[in-house]
Amino acid sequence: MCAAMLYWLVNETVYLEKMDTCSRIPGLATCLVRSLPAGQIRLTARAQDQYLFHLSKGYPGKQQRSGAKLVQFYRNALDVFEQKTILVPGENVKAPGWAIGLGYSNETLVKDMIQFEDDVKTRAIETLLTPDATVKDLIEVLPVLPECSLDQCGFFSCVISGSTGEEPAIEEQEFVEFMKLWMDQSFENESKNEASTLVLNKRAETLGCKMEPFVVKRTEVEKVAEKRKVNEIQFLVKKSKKQ
Repeated sequence: MCAAMLYWLVNETVYLEKMDTCSRIPGLATCLVRSLPAGQIRLTARAQDQYLFHLSKGYPGKQQRSGAKLVQFYRNALDVFEQKTILVPGENVKAPGWAIGLGYSNETLVKDMIQFEDDVKTRAIETLLTPDATVKDLIEVLPVLPECSLDQCGFFSCVISGSTGEEPAIEEQEFVEFMKLWMDQSFENESKNEASTLVLNKRAETLGCKMEPFVVKRTEVEKVAEKRKVNEIQFLVKKSKKQ
């Protein structure tokens, strides 16, 4: 296994939550981003040493990016798409072909935005703003947050044209169990990467997804689901031949 991403699909808008790679393959992360399904894409670029591959920060050849380099990576990866917006709080970004902002009208009320736990925008809305605040207000307070002041943090949106095929669907509880198994694995070196991939492949085959894109069907009403207003989760894993 070499790359994976987790995203939420809400009314044809894709919210990329996490993406990670564990490979020496050049350009793999860019290919993964550009394989997102058609629709409006929204994501936050915030640097971490690992996202989905446990212990992979020690994997030889894994490229770890600073906040500034991660922002530049997504800017390059998404530049081929349409209706692009970018916002780097506290920075005067010059980006030809990009609009500056969050991809919403400045008059949009923040309470009408889709919100996620452990998201920079949600933290700003809950701690620094009132319910009648607008996106313009949100943009003004984002630089105050440590995530945006200690390192660069970027907010992106764009539109991918085209159509996507249907993916296999699994139940939410199966997804929870699968992700628990995933997080129990280790990807710190080549041998553990291969062993963990075999374990996950075997489990994925029992779910009928074979480590390809699949949809998680939400079957329970949870507080987190109500807050996020999320209908589906989509999880995408890409594999490569052994190098």
